Amino acid sequence: RSEAHAHLKKCLAELEANERELILEYMTGRGGEAVARRKNLIAAVGSSKHAVRMRIVRIKQQLRMCVEKCMA
Repeated sequence: RSEAHAHLKKCLAELEANERELILEYMTGRGGEAVARRKNLIAAVGSSKHAVRMRIVRIKQQLRMCVEKCMA
């Protein structure tokens, strides 16, 4: 598990700064706190909720592929 965590940190570092900040902010918090943070994030980005979610999906896919490649 710690190996996967180390690879994730490496893959996060390889993202562009704006993508890294977006995914980290989006994934922070739980429950109502997460919902509020995401609403604020979407407002700050200036895109629709759908557009931000699609960016998050693409970033997650990119991170998943990177971690899988590192662990292979």
